[in-house]
Amino acid sequence: MDRFLGYFQLAALASFLALVVGRAVFLRRAYGINVVTLATGKKGLPRVVELEFVPVLLLWMVELVLYSLGARVRLFPPPFHVALVKAEPLRAAGAALVVIGVLAWLGRER
Repeated sequence: MDRFLGYFQLAALASFLALVVGRAVFLRRAYGINVVTLATGKKGLPRVVELEFVPVLLLWMVELVLYSLGARVRLFPPPFHVALVKAEPLRAAGAALVVIGVLAWLGRER
């Protein structure tokens, strides 16, 4: 089941990226709305947190891909490699929740 869930994670990540980028492009072209506005009009800690979001998201995506493909190299130190829950039914339930969430997002009323 680990191999299936690894590929499922890659497919979920690809779907998430496609949905987010597709939605951003659609809103920009159809309505002229710029949905990517990082730290505009913010100062101090809120600005720093928002600017750090993109690099942290990219690190998480790279780590997810490395883990899903079973690579020996990891970005984070060994304490971060510990699975908090190793129950297969819970992992399957998590995958089902991701599928339900994507289907709900795709089937929402426009």
